Amino acid sequence: MTRLVTQYINYQYMERPDALEMEQPAAFNNFIARLKWFKYMDWKKIDPTSLEYIMTPVLIGNPGSHYVCFVVNLKSHRFQFLNSMYGDKLNLDPPNIYKKMFDVWLNEVNAFLIGLYTHKKMSFPFHFSKFSWESPKMPTQIDKDNCGVFCMKFLEEWQGDHYTQMESFKNWSQLGKRDKIARVMDLRIGILSTILTDSSNSIRHKVEKNATSYCEELTQKLG
Repeated sequence: MTRLVTQYINYQYMERPDALEMEQPAAFNNFIARLKWFKYMDWKKIDPTSLEYIMTPVLIGNPGSHYVCFVVNLKSHRFQFLNSMYGDKLNLDPPNIYKKMFDVWLNEVNAFLIGLYTHKKMSFPFHFSKFSWESPKMPTQIDKDNCGVFCMKFLEEWQGDHYTQMESFKNWSQLGKRDKIARVMDLRIGILSTILTDSSNSIRHKVEKNATSYCEELTQKLG
C-alpha cells in the first residue's frame, strides 16, 4: 500500500474544544475509528515503509460547500492542499480555515504513524515540524458543482507533484469548455459504475437486477 485514504472530515471537527490539543492516545483512536469505515482495512497489516501518501477528503464550510484534499506526502516531506476550485491560489497563512482543519487531522495522522511504527517495533523516521507546505497547481473545475468528482480523482491519481499528469485530467488545460463538461460526465459515470459494481457493495446484485429489468423494459417499449 502506497497511499492511505481516510474518511472525510468537515467543519464539525473544528468545533471540538480539544481539537488541536488532543493527546496522542485519543488522536490515535480517532484515526483508527476512521479506518473502521473501510471494513477490509486492518491497520496492523500496513507496512509503514511502503506508505507514500496519507490523504483525506475535506468538506469546507458551515454547512459544507466545497471538497478539497489534504495530503501528507511522506515521500517528499510536504503537506499538500489539492484544490480544484482555485488551483494553486490558496492562502496558507493563519487563521485560514484550511490550515486549521489540516492541523486537526495532522495531529491524528502523526499519532497513527507513531502507533504504527511502534507496533512494528521500528523507529519513527519523520519530523513533521520540518515538512514544508504547498498548494500545487491543480486542474480546475469550470463550475461550482463538481468538486467531489475532482477530489475523488485527486485521491486516486495524485502522484505527489503537478508535473506528473493525472490520467483523468490529461491535457485538461488544452480542452474547451464542452470537452471538459463531457470529460467530467464520463468521470461521474465511471465513479458511479465502480461504486455500484464493487464486490463490497452489499446491494450490488439488487442494483444489477433492477438495471437489467429497466433496460429490458425500455428495449421492449422502444422496439
